[in-house]
Amino acid sequence: MGVATAILLLGGCGQGSQGVREEGPAENEPVAAPSPTDPSRALSKKDAAEIVKRDPRVSLEVRERLRPCPSKEPEADYPIDVSYGRVTGGAGPDVVINITTCGEALGLGSYVYRVRGPGYEGVFANEDSPVYAKITNGELQVTKPLYASGDEVCCPSGEEVTTYTWQHDRFAQVARTKAVRSKGD
Repeated sequence: MGVATAILLLGGCGQGSQGVREEGPAENEPVAAPSPTDPSRALSKKDAAEIVKRDPRVSLEVRERLRPCPSKEPEADYPIDVSYGRVTGGAGPDVVINITTCGEALGLGSYVYRVRGPGYEGVFANEDSPVYAKITNGELQVTKPLYASGDEVCCPSGEEVTTYTWQHDRFAQVARTKAVRSKGD
């Protein structure tokens, strides 16, 4: 089942794949804010999942797949990584939410939300799977593994990192680098 899932996920990873890449101006209204969430405190994975599920820009496929991973624990974890940083110059720390698969931890989508009023406003989305985003030195970095023919899901041949900065209420791409590793690395 894991191999079939990986093949299904990687099927849309070719050069022609567009996925969701929202780089336009930020919306005027907060797009996601679960009622019990206070933007001044850290989000639980469940709160982060609610923000993503309520965001109309998130694809139906990602929303449907966003469920707790199977576990023996009564409170199973969502396949979400939540991190914070300052990249938009907003009132509080920006939130980066990466949604992954449960088994292989392949990135299904990466989203950036900033504090707006009592909730969060979605300002970036990328669902060109596999993808992973983080804030580094005040910039948004979006990483995509690069697979060559014969690469296993665990072991891509390289990666592409696209760097964005916040300019005039939107993210603007400022750099793109590719690193390809030799098979002996």
